[in-house]
Amino acid sequence: MKKTKLIMLGAFMVLSLAIFPLLAQQAQASDKEWKFELTPYVWLPSLDVDSTVSGMTANLNLSFSDVADNFDLYGLMGRFEAWRGNKWGLILDGVFLKMKNQNDMQTKSPLVVNADLEIRQELVDLGFAYRFVNKLEGASALQFDPYVAARYTYLKQEIRLKGSAGPFGGPGTLLGGNESWFDPIVGLRVAFLINQAWSLAARGEVGGFGVGSELTWSALVGVDWRVASWGSVKLGYKWYYLDYKTGSGSNEFAFDGTMHGPWLGFTFHF
Repeated sequence: MKKTKLIMLGAFMVLSLAIFPLLAQQAQASDKEWKFELTPYVWLPSLDVDSTVSGMTANLNLSFSDVADNFDLYGLMGRFEAWRGNKWGLILDGVFLKMKNQNDMQTKSPLVVNADLEIRQELVDLGFAYRFVNKLEGASALQFDPYVAARYTYLKQEIRLKGSAGPFGGPGTLLGGNESWFDPIVGLRVAFLINQAWSLAARGEVGGFGVGSELTWSALVGVDWRVASWGSVKLGYKWYYLDYKTGSGSNEFAFDGTMHGPWLGFTFHF
């Protein structure tokens, strides 16, 4: 099964890498100008997640204020886009998120026990996009950016027991570990350019399909305010879902749930 998944992922990546340059050769000679965007941003997520390590599950159903009160939260996010002639796009998106609880958490199955919990996720997307532009009245326009991407995910989950948990161990026992995998991703971004200063955008994507994770999807809405020719402020809301599982019984390692919350970023145009 793992070999089949790797073959499917390899075929997907090879096809993406092969099609893009072939299509790009059809671009007009006048469409060779490159434009670049770099967007560092912060995301403040709430959690509705089941985190399972060694067959023991911790349920996290927390608002962002609960997360801020109970966890040490570290995050680093950024997105880079390169567009050729406003038609062909190369996209690199990265997320680093680490959460470690400050207060005791309770596992819910198969035993209830106080524990320390640490979750760390790293996501890196590399994708290709094509842009369709529909001009409207004045400076207004609609943009449609379908894209395909390959996503690398690293997930670390650890539970340190604060009390006796029978066959799982006693106080101080560390359960869990880390997993990494690749997922194919398909998505679409739609932007409404109101004028030269303001625009609205929505983005949705889905992936996994059993290649790496069972399913992953994300959605994002936002507003962009172009404050200068070289920069713009972005504000919006983001949802992210992941369903990943490996192993069974006392060897089960799984993450199933949604993270969502507001985000704020600044885009450098060059």
